[in-house]
This record gives sequence, C-alpha cells and structure tokens, in this order.
Amino acid sequence: MEASSKTFSYLSAVSLIAIIVVTVYSNSFDATWHLDDYDNIVKNPGIHLTDLFPGSIIQSFYASIDGGLYIGKTLYRPVAMSSFALNWYWGQNHVFGYHLVNIIIHILSSIFLFLAVLSLLKAKSVAVESDSIRYQTALLCAVIWAIHPIHTSAVTYIVQRMASMAGMFYIMGLFFYVKIRLAQSSWLVTVLFCAGYIIAFVFGLLTKQNTILLPASTLLVEWVFFQKIPVRSLFKIKFFVLMAGFVLFFGVSAIIWTRGDIASLFAGYETRPYTPIERLMTQSRIVCMYLYQLIYPIASQFSVEHDVVISKSLFSPWTTLLSIGIIGSLIFWSLRSLKKYPLFAFAILFFFINHSVESTVLNLELFFEHRNYIPSMFFFLPVSLWMTTLLNEYSKNKEKRFIGGVVFGLVTIVIIAFGFGTYIRNIDWKTERSLWEAARNKAPGRARPYQSIGTLYYLKIGEWKKAEEFHKKALPLRDSKPATSKMICYDNLRSIYISMGKIDAAVECGAKAVRAKPEINVVYNYIETLVLADQLEVAENSIKNYFGKHFKRVQDINLQTIIYLKRQKFELAIESGLTAIEKAPFDVDATTYFGYANLVNRKYEKARYYLKKSLENNTPNAFFVRLCLIQNSLNEKSEEMSRFDVTQLIDDFSLERILKGLKDLKSVSYPLVPLEVNKIRDSILIQVSNKIVEANTF
Repeated sequence: MEASSKTFSYLSAVSLIAIIVVTVYSNSFDATWHLDDYDNIVKNPGIHLTDLFPGSIIQSFYASIDGGLYIGKTLYRPVAMSSFALNWYWGQNHVFGYHLVNIIIHILSSIFLFLAVLSLLKAKSVAVESDSIRYQTALLCAVIWAIHPIHTSAVTYIVQRMASMAGMFYIMGLFFYVKIRLAQSSWLVTVLFCAGYIIAFVFGLLTKQNTILLPASTLLVEWVFFQKIPVRSLFKIKFFVLMAGFVLFFGVSAIIWTRGDIASLFAGYETRPYTPIERLMTQSRIVCMYLYQLIYPIASQFSVEHDVVISKSLFSPWTTLLSIGIIGSLIFWSLRSLKKYPLFAFAILFFFINHSVESTVLNLELFFEHRNYIPSMFFFLPVSLWMTTLLNEYSKNKEKRFIGGVVFGLVTIVIIAFGFGTYIRNIDWKTERSLWEAARNKAPGRARPYQSIGTLYYLKIGEWKKAEEFHKKALPLRDSKPATSKMICYDNLRSIYISMGKIDAAVECGAKAVRAKPEINVVYNYIETLVLADQLEVAENSIKNYFGKHFKRVQDINLQTIIYLKRQKFELAIESGLTAIEKAPFDVDATTYFGYANLVNRKYEKARYYLKKSLENNTPNAFFVRLCLIQNSLNEKSEEMSRFDVTQLIDDFSLERILKGLKDLKSVSYPLVPLEVNKIRDSILIQVSNKIVEANTF
C-alpha cells in the first residue's frame, strides 16, 4: 500500500469512527448530572478553578471528597480531576463541555483500538497477510466496541470519565508496546515508543488505579502474538526485564500505598451484607451477565442499578456453580487453544484479566457496566476477523456473492442495532428522573431507585406525600450498604417532615438516621432539626457527644454557636464563634454569628466590624444583619450611627419589605439576637418621614 493511499485510509477510518460515535451519542450532550457527579464535580471546591495558574491546577490534583469534608490534602486521580477542573474553568456547571470532552476521549480510545488491532494483526502468530482484511477487521472491531450500549455509563455518566480516560491511556500503552515489538526502524523510534508506553501507563494510573493491570495485559499480548518471534535484540530483552520490574514495582507500591496494611484493601466489609468470599462467588454470576450483555445488548438490559442476589454458597443460588464452571471452562479452553485459535483465546483471557481487580474480592459496589470499558476492547476482534474474511472471500467468488451480501447485511444490522441501542440507552440518562425510573423498572427490589425518585423528583416539586411514600417503600428493600440505605431514607424523611411541618416526626427520623449510620452530614442535619424543634439542651449535648472539641468543619462550629446564642450562653457563643473565625475567617456564617455573639456581649465595636464583614461577604441574611447593626447602635446609644444604619437599610430594601420583615419577627426577639423591634421600627419611620419632608420641601 502506497504511503498516500495508506494515509488516506487511516484518515478515512478516523473520520468514520468519529462520525459514528458522535451520531450515536448526539442525544447525550445535555444529559444532566447524576449520582457521584455532584460530590466529585458540582460540590467539589477542589476543582472549581477561577484561574489557570499552575498552583491552582496542581491543587486540583488533591480534590478528594474526604467524606464531604474536601480537606484537599490527598492526591486523588489527578489527571481525571484536573480535566474536570479545566472543564469547570471554561463552563462551570454547564454539562455540555463535560459531555464533549467525554465523547472526544471515547473517540480517541476507539481510534487507538483501531490502530492497536491493525498492528496486532501483523504479528506472525496470527498470520493475516492481507492489508485490506487487517484494515477492515480493525475498523469493524473498533466501531462495534465504540457504539456498544454497555459503554454509555462510561461515556454519558460524566464522572466516569475516570474509567474512559483510563481506558484511553490503557489502549495507547498497548498500541505503543505492539509498535515496539514490530519496530523495524531506528532505535530512536523504538525509544520513543517505549517512552510513550511508560507515559501512558503512568497517566493511566493517575487517572484510575485499575490501569495497574496494563503490564499483565502486555505480557498476555507478548505471549499470544509474539512468542514465536525470536528475540535477538538486546534492547528488547532489557525491555522485558523492565516489564517484569514494573510488575514487581507496583506490587511493592501497593504495600507502600497501604503503609504495609494490605488488609486495608479489603476494609469496609463490616458495612456490607456479604463477605469477601460471597462477593467473589457473586461476581462469577455478574461477570457472566457482563458477557451476556456484550453478546445480546438490548437497551432494557442496562441499568444504573441491578437487583443482584448474593451468592451464599456454590448452590445458593444454583447459578453460582454454573457461572464458575462457565468462567473456568472459558479460561481452560483459551489456555489450551492459544496456538490454534489465538484471537479467541486472547479476547477471552484479556477480558478476565481486566476484570480481576474490580470483579473479585475488593470491597467495591457489585455491579457497574462501566467496568467493561477496558475488558471488552478486544471482545469483538475474533468475530470481526471472521466476518471480514468471509466478506472478502465471497465478494471475489461470483457464485457466492449472495452469501457475501448476507454477511454484509448482518454486519450492517449489528452496527445499526448496537448504535440504536446506545442512542436509546442515552435517553434514560437524559434526566435524573428518567434514569431512576428506568432503574426502578429494572430492579424493583432495590432501595436506591425509590430513594432517588422520592428525593430528586417529588421532594423538589413539593409533593411531600409522594416523597414520603417512596422513601417508606425503600426502607425494607435490599441495598449493597444496608445501614447507609436506611440512613439516607430516614434523613430524607426528616427533611420531608420538616417541609410538612411535622417537627416531632422529623426529630424522630433524624435520630433513626444517626443510629443507622452517624455520618457527619446526617449528625449535623439531626442537630439542626433539634434546634428547629427548640430542643436546645438535647442539641447541645448531641454536639458534645458527636463532635466533642474536635470540629472538622466550620459549619459544625457555627451550629454550636447558634445553640449557645439561643440558650443565652453568650460567653460560650463568643468562644465558639472565635473558633469558627480562626478556622474560616471569610466564612459568611462564621462572621455573622460572631458578630451576633459580640452584640449580645456588649462588644459593640467588634460586633459592628464582623456584621459589616458579613455584609461584604454577601450574606444571604443581609436584612437581619442590617437590623442587628441598628440594634447595636441603639445599645451603644449612638444616634449618629443609628441614623446611618437605618439609612443603609432603607437604601438596600423597600419600605414594604422592611415593615413586612419587622412584622414577621417574633414579638419579643429575633431567634438568635434580642431585638427591640418597636424601637427599630420607630427609628425607621422617623427616618422615612424626614426623607418625605425633605423631598416635599425641595
């Protein structure tokens, strides 16, 4: 093939892949945020870039969630998180840019899969001598993989860029390795491919940890495709030693990563309804389900939630033993058939090797379709070669052209069906409601869809009864983390009952949520509900019991300050408020509550300073802060400052809003700070009257 013709063929393949991928994902550009998108992106201050200075970008490398604390000291998938940070800089929380980047990543993964297959088919152990068959096989394999519906959760689900980007670096690394093994050019080109492999490997690891399997997959490629090729080059021998070194290095790294506590990789099973062995047995059935989804990918089979029954033994359910038998038979057959059917053996072994991290005993969620992004990359290689071989054979034989036409029609139907399935599945990802309605239909025995529908739909539009109904339905249903599921249900019911005005029921549900699992946000919500119910002594004791003196978040300290203010423990309020200010000097609530505390402690100058600082920080409670400034001036007996503060209030708010706000206050005091409402009203009316007189005189 001439150089110009070869370049044109490559450009045609790249263009075709891009066009097909954009077409099947064309209805996903406005799909909303879902699930972990909120914690990792929308709520994550670590990726909310406001500039492109190197220090800011480097800080995004540490954008770990930390249980909602966002401490920002832990290195967390820096390549993926920095890409989210750049997306945020250019588009904030508008989803279009995130989907665009995800689709570009998927296109690049598909292109490198095409290039990797094209190169692999040049290996002598496969013996595909026809350039056209190699080209067509690589293109067909890449297209089928690119448009398969199982990948919608890795492409359309924004935060799973972590999976797709890791997959992109993974297939790049394999492509570079194959080029090294086939290299017939200068040593410099070989060195560049080696550098490309190492860079892809490192970037993959910094995107998602399952890229650590790349050396194992590389050794599989070597074993299947290049074992018959004599290795004469000293450089190549050194390279294989380097590969073995990589495997050893990352084994040692795992020990260092866990600080010698390898058992921590399996931590957290106490919150699961299954043991590591039960998970391993269950995963045998799930992996077989992945195989079924790959072979028969109708849109209705895909869901964000699957109703998986835990395997308690080899016979409970009986499909456990069957699934283990299927997996064992496939692996055994592949090992026995490496020489006779190398592509089939490679596709099967590659699939299982790359499920060995997430689909074995590590304490992860049971079922996620995006885990197939890497394992399925070569799944369609054998059948693609078979189909293209048949097409070429029958197209040259006039008597068998009809059969060739049938094969071509079959290929066309497969591509259309897969692409249509992806398009249909993306409709489910369109909104939170559509995603969870589809999940509820797929997994009616799981709690999560009912929780999500109740929270994300009915709770948002104010249908409290419906929201209550969905959460009560979710309480007895199965979940991979039962305690967490009950905590979510009760905490959401707490919120619902507050909206319905059932404060006592809200307190009861808040207590049940904390008993189920005392996560920091749930504890905060419960104590805040106690304050709302005026159970201040219980709230104060709860603050001490759950937080002690070791507060991690300023909002928890602020809540304590509110309790002290309400209980008129003003000196403790000053102490608590100062702690909050020291921790977060620009936090708007901290400055507001510390200003309140100083007002009631008759420290008028300091009160004015922090109340004004609260206004400068754009507090949402500006009206009440203005009233407190007026009260501060009245207490200080400063008529000049009082007139100034009233003028500021009148400038910021209409008279109607002011009078209504004063009327809505409690007759004796504002909930946190004692306000002399009548005196404030008189000061305002006098000021307004004077303005009217001045205007008429003028």
